[in-house]
Amino acid sequence: MTMLRDAATIARRNMIRIGRVPEVMVFVLVQPLMFVLLFAYVFGGSIDIPGGSYREFLIAGIFAQTVVFGATFTASGLAEDVQKGLINRFRSLPMARSAVVAGRTASDVVYNGLSVVIMSVAGLAVGWRIRGSVLDAVVAYLLLLFFSYSFSWVMACLGLMVPTPEVVNNATFIVLFPMTFIANTFVPSDNLPGVLRTVAEWNPVSTLTHAVRVRFGNLPAGTPEPTSWPLQNAMLYSLAWAVLLIAAGADVRFGAEALPVIENGTVVGISVGGEVLRSSLVVLATGAQGAAAKMLGAVRDPDETFGLAIRAYAPTPRHAERHLEACLSLRDEHGTPIPGYGWMFPAGDGTVNIGVGALSTMKGFKKLNLNTLLDQYASIVRDSWSLGDYIDKPRAWRLPMSCVRRHGPGWVAIGDAAGFVNPMNGEGIDYALESGTLAVKCFVDDPATAPASYDRQVGERFDSFLRTGRRFSFIIGHPWLLRPGLRVAVGTQAAADITLAVMGNLIDSSTPGAAGRVMRLADTTLRISDPLLRRTRAKA
Repeated sequence: MTMLRDAATIARRNMIRIGRVPEVMVFVLVQPLMFVLLFAYVFGGSIDIPGGSYREFLIAGIFAQTVVFGATFTASGLAEDVQKGLINRFRSLPMARSAVVAGRTASDVVYNGLSVVIMSVAGLAVGWRIRGSVLDAVVAYLLLLFFSYSFSWVMACLGLMVPTPEVVNNATFIVLFPMTFIANTFVPSDNLPGVLRTVAEWNPVSTLTHAVRVRFGNLPAGTPEPTSWPLQNAMLYSLAWAVLLIAAGADVRFGAEALPVIENGTVVGISVGGEVLRSSLVVLATGAQGAAAKMLGAVRDPDETFGLAIRAYAPTPRHAERHLEACLSLRDEHGTPIPGYGWMFPAGDGTVNIGVGALSTMKGFKKLNLNTLLDQYASIVRDSWSLGDYIDKPRAWRLPMSCVRRHGPGWVAIGDAAGFVNPMNGEGIDYALESGTLAVKCFVDDPATAPASYDRQVGERFDSFLRTGRRFSFIIGHPWLLRPGLRVAVGTQAAADITLAVMGNLIDSSTPGAAGRVMRLADTTLRISDPLLRRTRAKA
């Protein structure tokens, strides 16, 4: 139910966009109208349909073409959300991951439904009529919308893969244009030459068009029975394609624990709910390491830093602000400075994500009460944010910042499961996205060497910076070093800019200029002082 509720919220957000970007609705309504008028009046006079009216023959094809082309809204919308960083923001919210795509595809069905209504009115105006029964007409409309919905899932995959929304237009045009024209949409497939006729007869757009024509009673009189199996079973074939397009996506299992299946030291798949699913590569993306990680040895290094964080959502009139707010001077109930920070993350939906995080290197860490710390921080910002009461129970979680083993035969660990959390800010979303993308790239390049190649490349990309961050955590774990350190970090504008850049994952030791030099100096200093810092760490 949570996924459905979240998907409904995303769908509503996409529908609201119509009022804010009216040109989207103009395109939805004008394009099908243009096609109806263009083919009915410009081409209609030159195309002869024995035994029937071309305009009645045409409308079913326009319906099919429009719902297929309408699915591109899903691809372009998701590509735009990815480009603007909105998908990353959704990932930071307590919502079902699948709701983003499910909500987008659901709202686009509404768009296509509006297009079909406009086309129906335009068709009636140019002479099209429904000759079948009311039930047949309802079935035809439902088939169009179901096929549109299934095709939206294909477009969703495309939208998440391409770098920009502009690429969507080029990519979809190359596929959809021949798909909708090498079909019986505008001319009978019998008129096409040999190979093209065979392609058209097995094209799901052709079977969708034929099924809709039959239901609307728009087949010309004397039309011979189709000789190809898909057209003979147009309704079944179209439904099969629609179901296949939806089922071809990821198999998502909710409320179930997945554990690795190991044979002769190699992970060959997972076991979930008593069922074994085999795979050439298993990706461990479990967040904080749990049972699956223990089975593979992908556990936290007990000698390294980790973090704890807690967050809640509260109503505020400042929910739509463009910037987040952070507090670096947190103290526990005993007045001890905390190596961590509090944050206010406007969610844009009437609420703000309020939370605090702390590192395990602090003095008295084992006695730290996260709920108390969150309440203390809330009291500090309550007036300036006009903060209301929490709308749900605060949620706490562990932030692993190290991993003993992050790959092996048949498997890799990514994101938090691999310990990819920045000790300087507790952030792990960027690392999860980058490490996941890298794992896929290595698998595509060479499945046999993917785990070892991934470990090498991900180490080259992250290990040095994260190691510096872990060493830094032992410095700020000392109260007598944390206080003067904060004064230096934000004492001048230049220092504050560097501190902000570090916390925002914007610089590392390879960055040119003053910021990079500071990071290189810090890396060298921390490497030399690391043994001493660990021996003298504050008592947890």
